[in-house]
Amino acid sequence: MSNKDFCVDRGISEKTYYYWLRRLREAAANAMGPQLVEVKLNSRYEKSGTLRICYQGAELVITAETPAEVLSTALQVLKKL
Repeated sequence: MSNKDFCVDRGISEKTYYYWLRRLREAAANAMGPQLVEVKLNSRYEKSGTLRICYQGAELVITAETPAEVLSTALQVLKKL
């Protein structure tokens, strides 16, 4: 059943449907909180040896030269988010 057919069947507008769909998705994402996810890189990034994490306007760049203490501190901060 398409979204349009679902809305007609239930007697609601598509605009209302998408409004509540967005609200429910936002609520679900907020309830879960930040999570670590596996990221598969293409070969271009694998060869660069650089990991770049962007989150809410902040950017963390990790290279092979990044001191272990800096990485440890960054991970501790991320755990608190």
